[in-house]
Amino acid sequence: MLAATLSGNYGMYNGFELLEHEAIPEKEEYLNSEKYKLKVRDWNRLGNIKDYICNLNRIRRSNPALLQTSNLRFAQVDDSEVIGFVKESVGGDNAVAVAVALANTGPREFWFHFGDIEVGLPSNPGERRLLEWGGVRLRIDPQQDPALLFRCFT
Repeated sequence: MLAATLSGNYGMYNGFELLEHEAIPEKEEYLNSEKYKLKVRDWNRLGNIKDYICNLNRIRRSNPALLQTSNLRFAQVDDSEVIGFVKESVGGDNAVAVAVALANTGPREFWFHFGDIEVGLPSNPGERRLLEWGGVRLRIDPQQDPALLFRCFT
């Protein structure tokens, strides 16, 4: 989730949809990758995250802010195990706030502070709007979903 929302361009190893992600000790490679052999997988086996990835890609396609990295602002979050940021499309017509749990250590409750983050199309040159909320109290349960995404409207 973090790679797919933080970066405008992301990819994943084949098999990750089946939660195959065991690392080779002391290497940056995955144990069951297809680097050295072709592998036949049951893409419908229990525990797959295909629907989650499809939904994530649908959200990315419908939010141009998530398809680029040039307009990224980090938000203050009062939990060291959560990262928060706002991304805005180059044209200023789409903005998304994202909070992602960095560890699976149980439910997290935290404040997401927008601070002085501005979004939106300027009605006059140089004029943009501060997000209406100074902050919002949120809860993430990584067992359900490690992230929260919100469209920001002006």
